[in-house]
Amino acid sequence: MAYEVVSEIYDGLMEDVDYLKWCNFMETLFLEKTPDIHHILELGCGSGIMTRHLLEKGYEVVGTDCSEEMLLLAQEKLQKFGKNIILMEQDIRDLDFEIYEIDCILSSNDTFNYILEENELRKLFAYLNKRLKAGGSFVFDISSEYKLSQILGNNVFGESFEDMAYLWENDYEPETKLLDMKITLFEQEGNLYTRHEEKQTQRAYRSEQIITLLQESGYVNIEVYGDFDRTITDLEHCERWFFVAQKRDGKNEFNEK
Repeated sequence: MAYEVVSEIYDGLMEDVDYLKWCNFMETLFLEKTPDIHHILELGCGSGIMTRHLLEKGYEVVGTDCSEEMLLLAQEKLQKFGKNIILMEQDIRDLDFEIYEIDCILSSNDTFNYILEENELRKLFAYLNKRLKAGGSFVFDISSEYKLSQILGNNVFGESFEDMAYLWENDYEPETKLLDMKITLFEQEGNLYTRHEEKQTQRAYRSEQIITLLQESGYVNIEVYGDFDRTITDLEHCERWFFVAQKRDGKNEFNEK
């Protein structure tokens, strides 16, 4: 998860992604649950692309990421927002901060796929629930099992830039539902290229599994959508799932889907 190598090419890899559309979709989900939102905790903020859109919408954001390299990129992007942004180097598998009464917790782009044990994910969900305000929203997305196994799994991707190139090799194991990824970066230095390697692993979860973990961790009003489209009913063949849930406030009722 360190992104020491990937940080050098991350923004280039994501330049064709419509992050404003992504942000707008997630904002719609959390505002329906909790209309009065000012403070957002963003987990896995990476290089700050989503963070910037949240800040431009007027939210105050605390962004966390485990990669110092990615946070340095985020810091450079977000300087102009001053006190409205705080960045912290934190591993989501071992969060340690005393922030409570958060209006909304948000995480985008596969952050929770990097948690490989179900018990660790349950523990994280419960930890976050205690830090949300009553009635606060929790919204996140993960890559589906279909994407990890059929789109990424056992495939090789690559691209060349002006002064670097990369190979992204993937190996999916159906029994463990783990996707092992090896990213090899070739960076030009004069007439030579320096080779860097980074390995990452993601886990595929079933949507029903995530819903159960959220319920066990104290969330209510849980909903799940696929591929930025709230009308899709065949979640099995979606590449990305969006979950939105709420901390009980004594008024909301169960409406899990």
